[in-house]
Amino acid sequence: MKYAVSLSILAILAGPAVADEVKLRTGGSIVGIAREEGDRVVVELPIGTIAVPRSDVIEIIPGRTLLHAYEEKFAEIQDRRDPEAFYRLAQWAKTNGISRHVEPLLQHVLSLDPDHEGAREDLGFVRDDGRWLTRSEYLKEQGYVEFRGTWMEAEDRDALLRAEDERRDLRKRKTTKDRSYQPTVPPLREEPSSYRLGLPPYRDDDRSYSRSGEVDSWFIYPWIWNQPGV
Repeated sequence: MKYAVSLSILAILAGPAVADEVKLRTGGSIVGIAREEGDRVVVELPIGTIAVPRSDVIEIIPGRTLLHAYEEKFAEIQDRRDPEAFYRLAQWAKTNGISRHVEPLLQHVLSLDPDHEGAREDLGFVRDDGRWLTRSEYLKEQGYVEFRGTWMEAEDRDALLRAEDERRDLRKRKTTKDRSYQPTVPPLREEPSSYRLGLPPYRDDDRSYSRSGEVDSWFIYPWIWNQPGV
């Protein structure tokens, strides 16, 4: 089954070996925080969740992971309006690889304290002249433009576009030239009479030929001279 291929990877990502272990009929297992939902078993991992049909599960062995610890820590502070407490939990989650909870915690910190420096910096904000700007906002104010996923100066973007236009025009001209090209075939030269007769080419020292290039009649028609009465 499609989830069986990555079971060893999922087990590593789940954290310590002491955790909920979901044993499968395929022979593998998934480690994390497991819960049953109707006809399936959902296992929560640091990077997300995975669900498998209940019929594919042999048994669920209870245990404990860092996710259990996170749930306990979050339960202790969830009703408090202390931005530092949530920021500390975000740092703890980041350090322990529970990445899925980091950004939501940082966003919650900003909802409690919009000027929280640590949360702003962790979310990629830049402080400029007393204002918090996103990276995109800051780069735009600095005169940069985004071009195909990269921020650069407008002059560099224009240079790239010009170079692309030049290459495109060059390819177009080359294609047009190739299509219009007609190879020049020189006209066939008429073969001399000696070639048509199947004889070797004329030579000055060959007495079989006259100076005019005509073949000597004795050479061509020897049978005439041997006929009776000739």
